[in-house]
Amino acid sequence: MKILVINPNTAELMRQQIDEGAKMYAGPGTEIVTICAASGPRSIEGEFDVALAAVGTLQTLIAHEKEFDGFVVACGQDPGLYACREVTSKPVIGIGEGSMYMACFLGHKFTSMTALWRMVPLMETIIRKYGLWDRCASVR
Repeated sequence: MKILVINPNTAELMRQQIDEGAKMYAGPGTEIVTICAASGPRSIEGEFDVALAAVGTLQTLIAHEKEFDGFVVACGQDPGLYACREVTSKPVIGIGEGSMYMACFLGHKFTSMTALWRMVPLMETIIRKYGLWDRCASVR
Protein backbone atom coordinates (compact mmCIF):
# COMPACT_ATOMS: atom_id res chain seq x y z
CA MET A 1 0.00 0.00 0.00
CA LYS A 2 1.26 3.45 -0.90
CA ILE A 3 0.00 6.46 1.08
CA LEU A 4 0.55 10.13 0.33
CA VAL A 5 0.67 12.31 3.42
CA ILE A 6 0.02 15.94 2.50
CA ASN A 7 1.37 18.69 4.74
CA PRO A 8 -1.14 21.48 3.96
CA ASN A 9 1.38 24.20 4.76
CA THR A 10 4.59 24.85 2.85
CA ALA A 11 7.08 24.49 5.72
CA GLU A 12 9.74 21.90 4.88
CA LEU A 13 10.70 21.32 8.53
CA MET A 14 7.07 20.52 9.36
CA ARG A 15 6.96 18.12 6.39
CA GLN A 16 10.04 16.32 7.69
CA GLN A 17 8.53 15.97 11.18
CA ILE A 18 5.25 14.67 9.80
CA ASP A 19 7.13 12.20 7.59
CA GLU A 20 9.13 10.82 10.52
CA GLY A 21 5.99 10.33 12.61
CA ALA A 22 4.02 8.73 9.79
CA LYS A 23 6.80 6.29 8.95
CA MET A 24 7.24 5.37 12.61
CA TYR A 25 3.65 4.11 12.80
CA ALA A 26 3.20 2.70 9.30
CA GLY A 27 2.54 -1.00 9.09
CA PRO A 28 4.76 -3.49 7.26
CA GLY A 29 4.46 -3.16 3.51
CA THR A 30 3.12 0.39 3.70
CA GLU A 31 5.07 3.01 1.78
CA ILE A 32 4.70 6.57 3.10
CA VAL A 33 5.49 9.60 0.96
CA THR A 34 5.10 13.02 2.60
CA ILE A 35 5.03 16.25 0.61
CA CYS A 36 4.04 19.86 1.21
CA ALA A 37 0.96 21.24 -0.50
CA ALA A 38 1.48 22.69 -3.96
CA SER A 39 0.72 26.16 -2.61
CA GLY A 40 -0.46 27.77 0.59
CA PRO A 41 0.66 29.43 3.78
CA ARG A 42 3.90 28.67 5.57
CA SER A 43 1.92 28.14 8.77
CA ILE A 44 -1.79 27.59 9.40
CA GLU A 45 -2.88 30.01 12.11
CA GLY A 46 -6.45 31.04 11.26
CA GLU A 47 -9.40 30.83 8.86
CA PHE A 48 -7.56 32.66 6.07
CA ASP A 49 -4.66 30.21 6.25
CA VAL A 50 -7.02 27.22 6.29
CA ALA A 51 -8.75 28.51 3.14
CA LEU A 52 -5.44 28.97 1.33
CA ALA A 53 -4.19 25.58 2.50
CA ALA A 54 -7.36 23.85 1.29
CA VAL A 55 -6.67 24.89 -2.30
CA GLY A 56 -3.05 23.71 -2.22
CA THR A 57 -4.01 20.45 -0.53
CA LEU A 58 -6.66 19.72 -3.15
CA GLN A 59 -4.29 20.56 -6.01
CA THR A 60 -1.67 18.24 -4.54
CA LEU A 61 -4.07 15.32 -4.19
CA ILE A 62 -5.35 15.79 -7.75
CA ALA A 63 -1.79 15.90 -9.12
CA HIS A 64 -0.86 12.61 -7.39
CA GLU A 65 -4.21 10.78 -7.24
CA LYS A 66 -3.25 7.99 -9.63
CA GLU A 67 0.05 7.21 -7.85
CA PHE A 68 -1.32 6.40 -4.38
CA ASP A 69 -3.78 4.08 -2.65
CA GLY A 70 -4.84 6.58 0.00
CA PHE A 71 -4.20 10.05 1.37
CA VAL A 72 -3.73 11.80 4.71
CA VAL A 73 -4.34 15.52 5.25
CA ALA A 74 -1.81 16.21 8.00
CA CYS A 75 -3.28 19.25 9.76
CA GLY A 76 -5.65 19.38 12.73
CA GLN A 77 -7.98 21.75 10.87
CA ASP A 78 -8.28 19.28 7.94
CA PRO A 79 -8.09 21.93 5.18
CA GLY A 80 -9.81 20.73 2.02
CA LEU A 81 -10.67 17.31 3.48
CA TYR A 82 -14.21 17.06 2.12
CA ALA A 83 -13.19 18.51 -1.25
CA CYS A 84 -10.40 15.94 -1.48
CA ARG A 85 -12.93 13.19 -0.83
CA GLU A 86 -15.05 14.51 -3.70
CA VAL A 87 -12.29 14.12 -6.29
CA THR A 88 -11.18 10.57 -5.48
CA SER A 89 -12.78 7.26 -4.63
CA LYS A 90 -9.71 6.38 -2.55
CA PRO A 91 -9.60 6.85 1.24
CA VAL A 92 -8.76 10.35 2.49
CA ILE A 93 -8.21 10.80 6.23
CA GLY A 94 -7.82 14.11 8.03
CA ILE A 95 -5.78 13.97 11.21
CA GLY A 96 -8.17 16.36 12.95
CA GLU A 97 -11.24 14.26 12.24
CA GLY A 98 -9.35 11.01 12.79
CA SER A 99 -7.96 12.07 16.16
CA MET A 100 -11.36 13.23 17.41
CA TYR A 101 -13.02 9.94 16.48
CA MET A 102 -10.15 8.00 18.06
CA ALA A 103 -10.53 10.05 21.23
CA CYS A 104 -14.22 9.09 21.31
CA PHE A 105 -13.25 5.41 21.20
CA LEU A 106 -10.95 5.90 24.17
CA GLY A 107 -13.17 7.95 26.46
CA HIS A 108 -16.54 9.53 26.99
CA LYS A 109 -15.37 13.07 26.11
CA PHE A 110 -12.31 14.73 24.60
CA THR A 111 -10.59 18.11 24.70
CA SER A 112 -9.13 19.81 21.66
CA MET A 113 -6.03 21.89 22.28
CA THR A 114 -4.49 24.58 20.08
CA ALA A 115 -1.46 26.81 20.49
CA LEU A 116 -3.27 29.97 19.34
CA TRP A 117 -6.34 31.50 21.01
CA ARG A 118 -7.73 32.63 17.64
CA MET A 119 -7.95 28.98 16.55
CA VAL A 120 -10.49 28.15 19.29
CA PRO A 121 -13.58 29.28 17.30
CA LEU A 122 -12.31 27.43 14.22
CA MET A 123 -11.83 24.21 16.18
CA GLU A 124 -15.30 24.57 17.72
CA THR A 125 -16.76 24.91 14.21
CA ILE A 126 -14.89 21.83 12.99
CA ILE A 127 -16.01 19.75 15.98
CA ARG A 128 -19.62 20.72 15.28
CA LYS A 129 -19.17 19.90 11.57
CA TYR A 130 -18.04 16.39 12.50
CA GLY A 131 -21.08 15.96 14.78
CA LEU A 132 -18.94 15.59 17.90
CA TRP A 133 -19.87 18.70 19.89
CA ASP A 134 -21.70 16.66 22.55
CA ARG A 135 -18.55 14.56 23.03
CA CYS A 136 -16.26 17.60 23.36
CA ALA A 137 -15.39 18.59 26.94
CA SER A 138 -13.55 21.76 25.92
CA VAL A 139 -11.45 23.57 23.35
CA ARG A 140 -8.38 25.26 24.77
